[in-house]
Amino acid sequence: MQFEPEFVAGVRELFEQRIPFNALLGLKIEDIGGERVHGRIDMRPELVGHFVHNRIHGGVISACLDAMGKLLTSGAAAYIVS
Repeated sequence: MQFEPEFVAGVRELFEQRIPFNALLGLKIEDIGGERVHGRIDMRPELVGHFVHNRIHGGVISACLDAMGKLLTSGAAAYIVS
């Protein structure tokens, strides 16, 4: 299932700009459909959790997975309602 471009643009604006924590993480929606979501974050020094190996903090990963899971279930709900 593919969402209409206007719907995707609205969800993207809400998700990326109006949810402050997602904006803080720099979480971006790459693609959204009824059965999948793809997102990304750009690595930056503020997200490092292990300074020796320059690895991303596990909390950042968890927060991104949580947000993307919510986005997926919201997309499924939108499909069911429509």
